[in-house]
Amino acid sequence: MKKIIISFLTFVLACQAVAAQEFEPRETWPLVYENFQKGAARTVTGVLISDAQFNVSVMDGALLYVNKDNKIMNSDMSKVYTALIGDDLYLNVGGKMYKVLSELNLGCVLSQVLFDKDKASKVDIGYGVSSSTGSSMNLTLLLDGRMDLINKSLEAGEKDKYFSNAIPVKTTRYIYVDHRLIPATKSNIMSCEGVDKKQAKDFFKTEKIKWKETDSLEKIVVFLYGQFNKE
Repeated sequence: MKKIIISFLTFVLACQAVAAQEFEPRETWPLVYENFQKGAARTVTGVLISDAQFNVSVMDGALLYVNKDNKIMNSDMSKVYTALIGDDLYLNVGGKMYKVLSELNLGCVLSQVLFDKDKASKVDIGYGVSSSTGSSMNLTLLLDGRMDLINKSLEAGEKDKYFSNAIPVKTTRYIYVDHRLIPATKSNIMSCEGVDKKQAKDFFKTEKIKWKETDSLEKIVVFLYGQFNKE
């Protein structure tokens, strides 16, 4: 697998990236980052778009950017390959952006933060959400997969950022090997086509895999590559 980070090496060394911030997405700002972050994007044809501002939607994983008119826009995901957002590197897989936690020659460990529809619609979770009706118009729009930030000016979008309820999100880790995106869980790995279940079980036990630790997931990248490329 061609290393993704190499594509950005020159750019990273040439600029001082703004550190990404931890943020609790909100109904009026359903984005991964509290603010649009300075970064760069590379297209599938190799064109580098630098000195831009980006964010990622927690609704559908799309890459958003601020255009020359200072408006928030959706990227054409069919043309996006990677994006550097602050200090975080993202890879486009199937039209959604995934944060790269680790990259090996054989594959990657990825993660994605997305709106948790099940949690929002089924349980009274203290986010201003009723389990029976849903308490706000904004949440209804989110459940429908729509977002009203697009085409708004950045100033207008940020105006109401903090005047709405936080929304539930979930972070999922993935293994990406041979163009296969697999949730990083024991059951998902063992059920993959081409994986020997007994070998996988023995591997997990021998390596004492810890599913929330990137170092352990790197071992699974190597294991899966071997399973998928048996002679």
